[in-house]
Amino acid sequence: MWKAIGGPAGQVERLACWDLILADDELATLMGNGDKGKGKAMLEIMKAVRSLDMTGTGIIYEKKFQRLYLPSAILAAKEAIENGLSPAYLEAIRVKVVGMWKAIGKKGHVERLACWDFILADDELATLMGNGELNKGKAMLESMKAVRALDASGDGTICDEEFQRLYLPYNILAAESAYDAGFSPSYLEAIRVKVIKMWKVIGKKGQVERLACWDFILADDELASIMGKGDKSIGKSMLESMKSVRALDVNRDDMIVESEFQRLYLSSALTAAMAAVTSN
Repeated sequence: MWKAIGGPAGQVERLACWDLILADDELATLMGNGDKGKGKAMLEIMKAVRSLDMTGTGIIYEKKFQRLYLPSAILAAKEAIENGLSPAYLEAIRVKVVGMWKAIGKKGHVERLACWDFILADDELATLMGNGELNKGKAMLESMKAVRALDASGDGTICDEEFQRLYLPYNILAAESAYDAGFSPSYLEAIRVKVIKMWKVIGKKGQVERLACWDFILADDELASIMGKGDKSIGKSMLESMKSVRALDVNRDDMIVESEFQRLYLSSALTAAMAAVTSN
């Protein structure tokens, strides 16, 4: 497709590029794993959250175009469709977030807690996030804050790219899952703090063999108690469920690195584990 679209200039205006992408039924069918309608919807989601033009220049060149086949972009679009997130909903949040960054991000970065004070004071964003429900949106944003959904680098400051994580489908779905499951920000924060401490003990070499890592995790009664909200046996069962579905080893290389270990406190992983335990 890029050979046909890119032309001699090697770049295409963003909306013109998306017109060509969305007109390609073969791509939509491939994207939807045989379901053209689903593939079209996934591509519309990618367009809404600007999966290709992450720099915001309005121009797509080859490297950006190749983001169409990034597993993370495809998975995010698939999960958004399967969980009922519409392109219009995501686009409304994106536009709002971009406008907010223009107000707060003039120096290029903002201290993390000051940034969250600014975010949580904005009722319009919360209402958009909660799809019309202010309180739900506030709770979702509090959940994002608790798991540090923005500060990906962990340096205590938020830059433009990190601020934009507010409208990523993955983060929105995780926050909504936490809200639906009744996970409080203090619960998520307690797990996050514990998990970070555990990695400092086991992760000194930068990675740990998967089963050895799980032996270490399952031996920690404090983590189990926190995860089970005071009930160690429930927490243990949740952790066993995470182990069984390989919730940490995303790339299936049988090694756990820090970013994978941190999946222990992801709302989506906790929700799935809790559901597995309560359904038995």
